[in-house]
Amino acid sequence: MGKLQDLGELMVFGVKLQFYFIYRMLIGGIVFGIFPGFLFVYRVIRSCIEERMISHIGLKGELQRLEKTEVIKVNICGWLIFLFLWVMGINLRVSSIFLGEPLLRIVMIIFMIVLINTALYILPILSKYELPIRQYFFQAFLLGFISIIDSIAIALAVSIAFAISLILPPVGLFAGIPLLFLPYVWFSRNAIGRLEAVLYKKVDFLAPTTNEDFLIENEDVLREE
Repeated sequence: MGKLQDLGELMVFGVKLQFYFIYRMLIGGIVFGIFPGFLFVYRVIRSCIEERMISHIGLKGELQRLEKTEVIKVNICGWLIFLFLWVMGINLRVSSIFLGEPLLRIVMIIFMIVLINTALYILPILSKYELPIRQYFFQAFLLGFISIIDSIAIALAVSIAFAISLILPPVGLFAGIPLLFLPYVWFSRNAIGRLEAVLYKKVDFLAPTTNEDFLIENEDVLREE
């Protein structure tokens, strides 16, 4: 009975989180609200994982914690990475039609993969640190470089979550975003733990990590005014 109750609370929480995401997206006019909405969902799920409970997570309070500067930064980073991916996608399409040089296409595909891998970690870095815009991209690139396994795990887990949302349309409709973000947050947290361990020379970057606290005591080293 207790497990069923916990499952019910989790489902209700997911529906509420989906609603707040849509609300945050709409008040930003969709275009300028979608990335702040993603940041909000990421932070809420990260808090749930770190605290191992959802009962005390106030969604309205978490939504109000999004500062104006954070909204501006997440929109700049989000739309910049979207623009880069869009341009690279067009270039790949054009090269496949008009260019017959396979080596050039291979180089562009590799660059596209690196760009996607970097994009995966923009949100986790932005949600944790206060940095200049250019540093978010550099840290995300570094994080993606040392976290290939986590990136693959994110891609597989999110694909499975997406498949579930397609197989069960009500789940996708009422809690699709939280379902997709759950594995994303889980594996990206491990990746951040590994990055911090490497920066502070505590472990080899190839070693697995289950760092729960992200070495919070050293966070000031990465924060820049």
